[in-house]
Amino acid sequence: AVDPHAVPVLDDLVLAAALCNDASLVPPSRPDAAWDVSGDTTEGALLAFAWRAGLDRAAATLRHPRIAELAFDSSLKRMITVHDAPDGRPLVAAKGALEAILPIVTQIADRDGVRPITASDLDLVRAAAEADSAAGYRVLAIAGGRLAPPKGDPLTLLSTVERDLVLHGLVALADPP
Repeated sequence: AVDPHAVPVLDDLVLAAALCNDASLVPPSRPDAAWDVSGDTTEGALLAFAWRAGLDRAAATLRHPRIAELAFDSSLKRMITVHDAPDGRPLVAAKGALEAILPIVTQIADRDGVRPITASDLDLVRAAAEADSAAGYRVLAIAGGRLAPPKGDPLTLLSTVERDLVLHGLVALADPP
């Protein structure tokens, strides 16, 4: 299990993975049965990851209700959601293929916090994604950010969400044939 509090920047990765998600985990109907996924299995795996990391998704979605989204698009290879936040600055959560997320990030999160992303960072991230892919994993990039308080219709936020995000990290998922 991942302890998101051992490395504080993982909190943002786990939260974004759970919020930018349309699946749900369905409890077993019998004690000896497995949990099931309602929706996309990749998104279900991200929810299982968030749950194992200690995130209470119900509480997270109550605290950060979705106010807008750019649904997954197979040509863009990413999904972006926008969520209300108690401080009035909407929270952006994004997930997708690394090549689809990198063009919209300008910063990276690491153990020391958030900082501008460098060419060296990009090389390391790409190498990690390639290594995980070569090992048979499906790799998703998770990013996020905060927006200025909205003025007017929340849907106008969508014109500002595809830039200046923070790369929170990569998630490698077992993707059996």
